[in-house]
Amino acid sequence: MSEHTTYTVRWYTGYSSGWLLTPEQTAALQPTGITWYDRSIGETIPSAVAKALTNNPNAWAGGLMDGVLTFTQEDVDRVAEMVRQTAERRAAQRAQVEMVRCDCGHTVARNLVMSTSRGTSCPDCYDRMSD
Repeated sequence: MSEHTTYTVRWYTGYSSGWLLTPEQTAALQPTGITWYDRSIGETIPSAVAKALTNNPNAWAGGLMDGVLTFTQEDVDRVAEMVRQTAERRAAQRAQVEMVRCDCGHTVARNLVMSTSRGTSCPDCYDRMSD
């Protein structure tokens, strides 16, 4: 897609609601990671992404914007980079979680370890280990 491409998506309201993409827009935007698939209506742009694309805090509700959301390829590139950085931060945080083997035999994150009368346990084994 060209840097000067402009996208216009429309708000869909029905059983589900959201910023609905056409098949052409889906093909162009899905690889960027900014879309979400709603099994009721198809490929959409989530409200948080719509807010970031337009810098408009009301982008979550199509009715407040007359049902039309317009953004450029430059906006897509900017938000796709934000999504990528957020995913990297989340992965790094998950990697930092220390795992501990409990006396019940299960391995859980350190913050989930519980003390019982028979030693340490995971939340699932707490009742059994507390007898």
